[in-house]
Amino acid sequence: MGKSARVVWAVFVVLWAAGAAEAVPDSAAARVFCSRERPTTFVGSIELVRTPRLGREGVYRLHVGARGGRAQAATLEWILPDARGNSTRPAPLYVPDRASALDDVVVRVDRPGDYQIAALVRPADAPPGSPADVFVRYLRVRPDGSHDATAPFPYDSEYAAPFAPRVTIRRQAGVGAREVAYSGALTYHDDNTGFQEPIREAQVRLAERVTDGPFLIEDTVDTVMTDADGRFAFPAVAATTAAGEPRVFRLRAILDNDTLSLSPASGGAYERDTEWADAEAGASLEFELRWERQDASHMAGHVFTAVLDARDFLIDEVAFTRDKIRVHFPSNQSATFYAAEPRRNGALSDEWIDIAFEHGNDRTAMLHEYGHAVMTPLYGNTFDAIPFGQWEAPHALHTVSDEEFAISEGWAEFMAAAVDDDALNVTSFDNVDFPNIETNFWYTGRVQGVGGNTIGERVEGSVASVLWDISDGPQSRDLIPGTDDDGIVNDFERVWAIFGEATPYTILTVREEWLRRGYPMRDELMAIFDQHSMTGLDPSSDVNRDGIVDIADIVAVAQRFGEEGPFPGFSPDVNGDDVISIADLVTVARDFGSSIPLAPAAIGKTVARTLFPDAQGVYALSVENAAGIAFSAWPRDSVTVEATGAVWSFAEAGRAGVVATGAGSRLPTQLRLRVADGSGGDVALRGIEVVGSSGVRRAVGDVILARGAAADVPAKTALRPNFPNPFNPETWIPFDLARASSVVVTVYDSRGIAVRAWNLGRLGTGSYGSREGAIHWDGRDATGEAAASGAYYVELRAGADVSVRRLLLAK
Repeated sequence: MGKSARVVWAVFVVLWAAGAAEAVPDSAAARVFCSRERPTTFVGSIELVRTPRLGREGVYRLHVGARGGRAQAATLEWILPDARGNSTRPAPLYVPDRASALDDVVVRVDRPGDYQIAALVRPADAPPGSPADVFVRYLRVRPDGSHDATAPFPYDSEYAAPFAPRVTIRRQAGVGAREVAYSGALTYHDDNTGFQEPIREAQVRLAERVTDGPFLIEDTVDTVMTDADGRFAFPAVAATTAAGEPRVFRLRAILDNDTLSLSPASGGAYERDTEWADAEAGASLEFELRWERQDASHMAGHVFTAVLDARDFLIDEVAFTRDKIRVHFPSNQSATFYAAEPRRNGALSDEWIDIAFEHGNDRTAMLHEYGHAVMTPLYGNTFDAIPFGQWEAPHALHTVSDEEFAISEGWAEFMAAAVDDDALNVTSFDNVDFPNIETNFWYTGRVQGVGGNTIGERVEGSVASVLWDISDGPQSRDLIPGTDDDGIVNDFERVWAIFGEATPYTILTVREEWLRRGYPMRDELMAIFDQHSMTGLDPSSDVNRDGIVDIADIVAVAQRFGEEGPFPGFSPDVNGDDVISIADLVTVARDFGSSIPLAPAAIGKTVARTLFPDAQGVYALSVENAAGIAFSAWPRDSVTVEATGAVWSFAEAGRAGVVATGAGSRLPTQLRLRVADGSGGDVALRGIEVVGSSGVRRAVGDVILARGAAADVPAKTALRPNFPNPFNPETWIPFDLARASSVVVTVYDSRGIAVRAWNLGRLGTGSYGSREGAIHWDGRDATGEAAASGAYYVELRAGADVSVRRLLLAK
């Protein structure tokens, strides 16, 4: 079916936990998981032997074997609830040949709560700071019993543990006798380094407990952000009330800022409080707010800071920031992925990142997923523009898939290496430096380079390697420190420009755009592509000698169709037989690139136009002063052109088109298109490019071929009743458009204050009534905070049309 109409969440899953069960599709939308297999050193699981109960010991057993079957010396570290008698010191573990090692651990729980029982296993010779293979079980302990599971339990705020901070009291100058000052540091225990590490750019709130009539309420006094060292400090405040009573304060740390909001997928938020305490007049209180290793969520700090590092890299390199994104840790599916949810018109509805508990210590996982999240705004925040490809199976760096899938995954792999400027953090195995993103033979389709594939543009690892070779420099960490042997040094900016302006659907477009723009080091670029077995083009097919074989070359041959030679030098007589014939057209079409790049400013990012069929099922596409046209259809091979007269149509390498043959000839002003039977939903025509008889190329924007009839156009532009209503916490807001319009939808509270807004850009005529087409409101405001119960009003503005409806949020 057409991508514009797919009822899916397009999900890139970069890592899949070893032994995890298949994810169950959500009832509201199907999910497409494209799981990149993370090669681990060990495989295994944790078994419950005896359930721990409140104040009583239980037993868990680890089964672990070496993935390659050979004997392996390892180090085992259990992460257990913070309770008397629980030992978490690292210990040696011998994994036998072709068998499992067993290790039992006694677990005691002293207070009700939700816990993870985790085992971290590393090779004994693993470099310091390298991530472990993680195995986990989940434990819920309540006064009336305990429960064990393989997936996280739903969030329960009643049992969220407060901080138990270390407090140092200092009395120093600057704090008045009637004032109190609060400062400190926020840290988390990093399983990779073994130390408490700072959490930067997190919120810390100073809250006061006050009396409001018969009620005790919490009032925020001030909010500050932690600095690069995780430190925070509040200005001194009065320690007593106007009546002379001590004020009561506490601190709250929140993993939230303008870049990301971090929360468990099962619900709740990463907010931790200290206990309420009376202010001490004249004191300066220093707090150590620590997510300790026994805290089940302590690696949330690692996830949080890794995303910030990726953001900082892009700010430093290209002055780029994207909108705030939701990140869930841990995922409730034992999977790590970036997800994008589309609307019916192809625009982006929602997006988020999930990180599995097992991958909370794997920095590369976070950098990879944020790379996907960066590609989305680069491609105009339009779901249809993202090169998803058709691969929907588990995959690895050496998997031979398709060009679109490979460039999307390859970009994310490249970003994971580029942020740390480290070729060795994207390797085949965690404890092996070769192959890596700079030195590999992944293009063959096998890790060690013994496969038979020769089309490197279909291999994500090869795509990542090309981008890395263009962007790295002598300062980069690789197998040969201090050198850059590929000839192009530190050119991330040009890679970024091509992705942001040409939005390529294949790595070959990056090469073509480099040549088209006249960037330097052409020979060095071609050598990089050749090294990773990217398809070469026959120079004779490049008729206009612009470095690219595309629709302009086909038109150049078609305009001289039938001429006889000899033809000196570079000419439309591609096969050199002294006659310009169908054989020359076929030769150029054979070498046609799998996508046609647009000039940098040829077309802005817009929502696609929509065409409806006539009674015979024919779509009329208007083209003026055109000698040729080419496009990519999604799904592939789903569209045919009814060519009549002196024209020649072709379909090669994922592109289709038609050209007029003969000197000065032109195509009809309206092309007749048909969609193949069985194509399912709407069909998208992307990258449409028209070439005039003079050879000048122009882009005309994307087109959606809607499978419904034009008679389905709504009679008026208006909101329709939201569903459900009342709702808690989410609802869908459908609407109709009687004419194509620029659409803005805004939710207001009862005071008329805007709570949430969606600027949808220009949408086509139609009904946006299904879950994938309607506005999805998750009951949160623009900052991510949950909206209060009550009446809200939603306003639709579409051109000159305005429609308003009432919503009811009932908790």
